[in-house]
Amino acid sequence: MKFLTFDSTGQLARRLIKGVHDIPENAIEVDDKLWLKVTQETDGVWLLDAEGRIRKGPLPPQPEADQGLLARNQRDTLLRDAALRMAPLEDAAELRVATPTQTNALTAWRHYRIGLSRIELQNGFPTSIVWPSAPV
Repeated sequence: MKFLTFDSTGQLARRLIKGVHDIPENAIEVDDKLWLKVTQETDGVWLLDAEGRIRKGPLPPQPEADQGLLARNQRDTLLRDAALRMAPLEDAAELRVATPTQTNALTAWRHYRIGLSRIELQNGFPTSIVWPSAPV
């Protein structure tokens, strides 16, 4: 048997299994279908509403500081990807064996990388970012 407990605001506090955990008196028994949803669906917050129904609500908005950290992490991931794609193009250019297509591609990747490095300068950062498009 599986149980859920909720805090004073109605948010999910704990998931409990009888025989593994001590089950408090205020715990609510749930069926396997709901248990799977609660344990696997992380795109929302599980709530106990005023009518005693368990439902998934939206995730709360992230503080601006967290959004900035997430944006910088995303930017850094994209910069690493760009560096991997640029390396062979840079080698060809440095050895003067780059084809015109490779030279154009390297220029496009450099513009992309500059765009990524400037996201923090955008007026809407970190809540509204216009991400540059990666070259194809």
